[in-house]
Amino acid sequence: MTDSVELAQVAYQAYGEAVGFKNYLGDPMPTWDDLGDTIQQAWTGAAEAIRDRLERDLLQSSITRMDHSGAASAGRLPRVCGAAQEVLCDWIRANGLDPQEIPTGAGFEIHDGQLTIEVVVLDDDGNSVIADSGFYGVERTTRTVPLVEPFPVRHWLSDS
Repeated sequence: MTDSVELAQVAYQAYGEAVGFKNYLGDPMPTWDDLGDTIQQAWTGAAEAIRDRLERDLLQSSITRMDHSGAASAGRLPRVCGAAQEVLCDWIRANGLDPQEIPTGAGFEIHDGQLTIEVVVLDDDGNSVIADSGFYGVERTTRTVPLVEPFPVRHWLSDS
């Protein structure tokens, strides 16, 4: 992911292009390096706010509203492999869950600081319980835990 200072520099450059590299008095704008720490920090803060908003909007656009109950972020975990799968598993572990108990494409909901997610029902020996629904599959239920770590949206926004 591009760091905040680099985003701030891109924003400052775009602003300069939009105003012909002139400040509000019509004088030439200083270069990024000549801005000074206070102004650079202000641009960096603005860039971070924009990135955070885009991340939130991306998460909201990739999820669905569950029902009329006012539930917030809800959807299905993305189907991933490789490094993205490890990021997802780390997020699941950080929230106190075992990735082995989370089925592929599990439904989840984030609301009021809680994560509710589909998990596989296990028998007393720790084996998955086969579903009685007439087709191959496993029984599922939901588990609710405190949301310790937010969903790793930034991973899906990264350049790499």
